[in-house]
Amino acid sequence: MRFENTIPTKEELQEEIIQTVASSVLNTRRKIDYLLEIDANFYTQLGSQKTASEVKTVKMLSQAIYKAIKALDKETGELLLKNQDAK
Repeated sequence: MRFENTIPTKEELQEEIIQTVASSVLNTRRKIDYLLEIDANFYTQLGSQKTASEVKTVKMLSQAIYKAIKALDKETGELLLKNQDAK
């Protein structure tokens, strides 16, 4: 998986999102699963020594992922974005 050991810049993530969403090989469910896998990996990388800046960056990246998911599946994307805002 890409970004397994690093947290990317927003531009790098956007590039990966575009490639994933545009993929004709993956079905919609697999695209969403892959994007959520990337998102979960970001939070795993934070660890216990996270800084406020790192948390803010990961939340921003998550929001970009959730917006891409919303483009694929409106209901799921809206639920993820709403849940993120509630925190």
